[in-house]
Amino acid sequence: MDTFPGTLLESCVAKLSSTVSSSMQDVIRSDIIPTLFNKIMLHVSKFCPPPPPKVDNVYIPLNDKLDGLQDVIIGMNSVQSDKIESLSRDFAHMESQLRDQILDWKQQLSVSQQKEAELAEQIKRRLGDITSVSNLLHNRIGQLTEPQLEKPECSDERLEAKFNNPFLHTASTQLNQGNKSTTSQRACAKDHPATPLSGN
Repeated sequence: MDTFPGTLLESCVAKLSSTVSSSMQDVIRSDIIPTLFNKIMLHVSKFCPPPPPKVDNVYIPLNDKLDGLQDVIIGMNSVQSDKIESLSRDFAHMESQLRDQILDWKQQLSVSQQKEAELAEQIKRRLGDITSVSNLLHNRIGQLTEPQLEKPECSDERLEAKFNNPFLHTASTQLNQGNKSTTSQRACAKDHPATPLSGN
């Protein structure tokens, strides 16, 4: 090394240094920097949200879903319309049956009330008849059982007016028509004996 001239050695070292420096820069630019950049971006992408989907990719499935939903709504609407119409017919039939049944009940109630009124009127008339018969029997029994405190007068009017009941009075009048004269004569003969006539 001592035998080499200093200028030659310096020039070789300077040339080697420039060559190495140029090679290192090329390696850094071509290999190291891209590798570091990729690693940094990969590391950063782990903490970042995913990129938004493309607009075209979103609209297509959304449109398909909307079409399917529309088909379902149309089908359900037709089914519900049929059900509503069937329910409407059922309600109309039930309403008609209920109206007829209420009218039938009303008619039966009216007939029953009329029959009850007629039955009450019949019972009222029968009670009146029973009362009349009871009063008649009571008067007859009273006339037959009461003691004769007063003797009958000779007058026909007082003898016939003995009974207060019109029915008994009429019956007594009819019974006494045949015996009126004899009864009056006997009663008068008992109460007023005949006065013997003088010989003069």
